[in-house]
Amino acid sequence: MISDRVYMKAAYEPERPRALPWLLGVLAAAFLAELVIFSPWFRLADAVVGNTALSIGGLSQWKLWTLLSYSLLNYGSIYQIVFVLAAVYIMGRELEPLLGTRRFLTVFIGALLIGGLVWSAAHWRQGGVLIGALPGVCGLLALYACIYPDERFQFLAFFFLPVTLTPRKVLLGVLAVDVLAFLFYELNGAPMWVFVAPSSHLGGLAVGWFCHRLWRGNEQTMGWQQPVTELLRFPRLSFALPRWLRKNKTRPTLVASAGAPDRASRPTAPATNLRAEVDRILDKINADGFGALTAAEKRTLDAAKDLLSRR
Repeated sequence: MISDRVYMKAAYEPERPRALPWLLGVLAAAFLAELVIFSPWFRLADAVVGNTALSIGGLSQWKLWTLLSYSLLNYGSIYQIVFVLAAVYIMGRELEPLLGTRRFLTVFIGALLIGGLVWSAAHWRQGGVLIGALPGVCGLLALYACIYPDERFQFLAFFFLPVTLTPRKVLLGVLAVDVLAFLFYELNGAPMWVFVAPSSHLGGLAVGWFCHRLWRGNEQTMGWQQPVTELLRFPRLSFALPRWLRKNKTRPTLVASAGAPDRASRPTAPATNLRAEVDRILDKINADGFGALTAAEKRTLDAAKDLLSRR
């Protein structure tokens, strides 16, 4: 029911992230500890990597904890740890209040575990070593893109080129590159320059997608009505000529006739269709925000709230 949704309750307040600060702290502390342990003062790099990184030899010796501990190593790469921390923070601050602490950690840790298993299956004969928390980031990315596919991110590439991306585009790009790298490089044992372990990324993406499919029917959670068919739909491309090249530079002003009522002044939906109308409006709020509502839709929401308060 509409009244069961969390964001329709009068005292609704978003839950503050609790696991996210600890997760970021653990990843950052592990990187700092790695810098100290791998220094010439201690020379413990081989021992730490042998008991922490994921490898086929380690699994054959029943070092099962390496299916998760590999995410704590970065081989001193400051770029990788900064990217991981930034990605986990950006997506985690939105996902944990929405999902709750347990589900948020389930996605991240489950993506690490399944990503490690998929990588182990792909490298069982050729061997290798897996490190880094990118499979967990891929799990969060897939889930975030399923919930907020068209949310826009704007940034300056190379500090001067404005770029606008959506989670849908980022996910499709990562998925395409990982699939190609897995088929043409990783399966053949060829070295790769950018994506070190695409099989682990694909395992993480699968976990995020599966969790969305598993939890999307929960009506008490915001944003779970986005079907996967919409996620896989490629965005439409549009092109418009500059204004000075158009034939009609000025558009005629449209005047509403007396017999045709304005869209903003439409009457609210009947009581029998109120629930469906409110569901549609809530989905619109989730996709475009409150600013996209018309005056009639705002009155419909007010009427629904009054009805719920009388009950």
